[in-house]
Amino acid sequence: TLVDYLLKDSRTNTSKVVKEGTPGSKRSELHYEVLASDGENTLLRIRLLTGRHHQIRVQFAHAGYPLMGDTKYGREAVAGRYCPVALCSCRIAFIHPVTGKEMEFTIRPKGNVFTQMA
Repeated sequence: TLVDYLLKDSRTNTSKVVKEGTPGSKRSELHYEVLASDGENTLLRIRLLTGRHHQIRVQFAHAGYPLMGDTKYGREAVAGRYCPVALCSCRIAFIHPVTGKEMEFTIRPKGNVFTQMA
């Protein structure tokens, strides 16, 4: 579990971890589970308890584990190559605003996820 207080900066479209009580900051909490690791990369299942601006990216970078490809909050581009942020929503659920029906969508990684991320 990661619990931090995040402060959004609309000018730079970034957020940062700040001390509890900082004016404008919001409590941010997530749970995570390690699903697989190859020693260099780790696949996580993350459950957000709050939905803050760039929350996953900011909290993991602050904890010392920036996301693969995240040049905004953690890592430089690898050998000058562009790599999209390795973050994917595998499940999303919501109530449809018109029909009131519960909607749920899920995906699962196939094969060796670490080969796919390289």
